[in-house]
Amino acid sequence: MTKDKTVVEKIMDVAEQMYQKIKKTKAPQLEMPVRALSNVEYDEKEGYFKLLKQIKSRTLTASTIRTFAQTLRMMGLSKQLVETGDIATKREAYYVSKNWGDARFREQPESDTVMDDIEAMLGVNREQIGFIPEEKGGDVAGALIVIDKDQETGKELRIDCTKFGSGAYSVPSSVEELKFETNLFENLPMRENCPCMYLLMETPTDFFPFTELLK
Repeated sequence: MTKDKTVVEKIMDVAEQMYQKIKKTKAPQLEMPVRALSNVEYDEKEGYFKLLKQIKSRTLTASTIRTFAQTLRMMGLSKQLVETGDIATKREAYYVSKNWGDARFREQPESDTVMDDIEAMLGVNREQIGFIPEEKGGDVAGALIVIDKDQETGKELRIDCTKFGSGAYSVPSSVEELKFETNLFENLPMRENCPCMYLLMETPTDFFPFTELLK
């Protein structure tokens, strides 16, 4: 089963549960994990924070009808994007809502919050539901091998980040499938802003023990 199919099925499952509640003349609910530091735990094996089991419910009432409708419209947009293999930036999703009548978002942060709720509710990341941030993923230069896949053939690609001359490897917005080859104890990645990164790239590496530069 592909990840895209899983996302669509999760959206359909949420819709079906609400439909069944409505058929029983009960108020539909949306359940999602609490997005707070009190509900996360660091997984040392995986190397990132994971949400725990605290859940919040959003029930359709007179006071929540607008947010509820916005969430459903955003889920519908996500389903459409995933099914068609399309993507939209967070900003584009906000502007699409201007055609949603009373359910439109007044400000970008409203749209971002609903998007984050859906991401947590479905247990996937934002890119998997069809949305990407405005900014690019960043650039990497130095002694790092990135293991990616050819989009057409699915074959493994080994990308040597030292082979870009005066340029750098551009990190994609979705990085879940990437793997890396490097000795992190000898080559510690450094994060820098754009001007400083390119200044360091043009400086002899003898002066800098950290050879990976991440913008």
